[in-house]
Amino acid sequence: MYKVLIVDDEMIVRIGLKSMIDWNAYEFEIIGESGNGEDAFNKFLTLKPDLVITDIKMPKKDGLWLTRKIKETNKDTQVIVLTCYDEFDYAREALKFQASDYILKAELEEDDLVATLKRIKEKLDREGKKEESHIQVDIKKEELALGRFLSIEKSEEDVIKDFSNLNIPIEGWNYCCFQLDFSISLHEGAYSQEQIKSMILACHELMINKLEEEKWIYLIKPFGNSITCFLAKEKIHERDIKLLFEFIKKSVEQYFNIAVTGVCTDIYSKALVLRAEIDWFYKAIDYLFYCNPGEMITSKVYHPKGKNVRTAFSQEYKKDWIHSIEESDLEKIDEILLKLINELKTNNIPSMDGKLYISHMLGDIIERFEFCLAQDEGEKIYEHPKYSLNTNHMSSLLQIMRDFSKEILERLEVSGTENSVYLIQKVKDYIDEHYQEKITLEDMADYVGLSKYYLSYLFKKEEGTNFVSYINKKRIEKAKEYLRDTNNTVSQIYDLVGFSDQQYFSKTFKKIVGMTVTEYRRNLK
Repeated sequence: MYKVLIVDDEMIVRIGLKSMIDWNAYEFEIIGESGNGEDAFNKFLTLKPDLVITDIKMPKKDGLWLTRKIKETNKDTQVIVLTCYDEFDYAREALKFQASDYILKAELEEDDLVATLKRIKEKLDREGKKEESHIQVDIKKEELALGRFLSIEKSEEDVIKDFSNLNIPIEGWNYCCFQLDFSISLHEGAYSQEQIKSMILACHELMINKLEEEKWIYLIKPFGNSITCFLAKEKIHERDIKLLFEFIKKSVEQYFNIAVTGVCTDIYSKALVLRAEIDWFYKAIDYLFYCNPGEMITSKVYHPKGKNVRTAFSQEYKKDWIHSIEESDLEKIDEILLKLINELKTNNIPSMDGKLYISHMLGDIIERFEFCLAQDEGEKIYEHPKYSLNTNHMSSLLQIMRDFSKEILERLEVSGTENSVYLIQKVKDYIDEHYQEKITLEDMADYVGLSKYYLSYLFKKEEGTNFVSYINKKRIEKAKEYLRDTNNTVSQIYDLVGFSDQQYFSKTFKKIVGMTVTEYRRNLK
């Protein structure tokens, strides 16, 4: 795709040009627009378009000034001038500055624009092929050298040879590795793959321009949503890196309205010593998953701890999350999720470990509330564990968790009190955990938000037995375990399982088991 910059002080003209044809169909891509010559030239320096389509009369700096500046900077850039009937003198002047063509605004039709673009494309194709082979070879060498430098599997001899071929001193200068990451903004939910690719390439060009302007020696390669660099200079100060990052941060925010995070290693006087410490760089890059927009990680702020997610967290998060969903408490849910994400960050949990932990939690919660997830409504919910694994920043992961919780709440709200299976399961879970305590029907009715009479009805309907009989059966099952596995006396056991009276316990035991406590224990022998 050839890159196009459109310049006109009338927004309606810019919109008309963009929508007149399918630019991609003719191998052109509009990468930016501007309303005056001065701003357009700044964007030209940053975005490096192959074609600029510009009006002549504009505020600040006009199209003639812009054409002259573009050609002085890069004579290969093609310029098309938009003109009116009374501006032919200006058009002729633009052609003197080596503008490629001019188009009359009043007579601009789709066919005319397409014909002009085809001519421009043929010219760009011819000129591009002359240098393409040599440029691609140089880029290939630099990218391979960077890859070998960052790979612990490659030998030092390979690295030394690469640096020699590229005329980079291996020691005696200052060296560091630097990475820019745009994952916090560039995800498919916000942009298409083509848009992401274009913005990364534009940021790549922006980075190269700045490095060359400041006389850095560099190896650079865009990868995914990031740009990785090896940087070298006779002398590098920490302030140099901070200024470089601040420039990129402000530029991408201004031109693309996107955020960036970054990582920079310590500064070393030997390239091979830097390479030996590169493990920190990879861990810090992974830690960017948790970082805020505009944050840059250095060894002063990031110290890998290597804590395991299984030892860092308990099951309380899942229980609290489920309980907050049951109570329809969105504020509490958000508090729990923010605390969970913050603990992942604080404990330096590797991003994939953290995402797996969240994914498993989502799966467990789905299983807990599956009764209310009708197939036609709930299919999307079942995808959330997978979505969580594909996130590239904690903000995206947090949003998935929030959306997931809201969807569960919506399904529960639709289901209402008619979901007797869920309500009775909630009561049974409580009984399982608190059987040794005093449990009344009134207490459970308050717990699930029903009247005691309706709860009694639902319980009998779902379990085939009444509330008190269910509790007694649960307690007797626990008593049998004590009789089998301990030497506790009957008076000790009835208290442990929640009976307040030994006589009532003995009577209930015989009714459920079919024999007395003494007979049951004797039969065990």
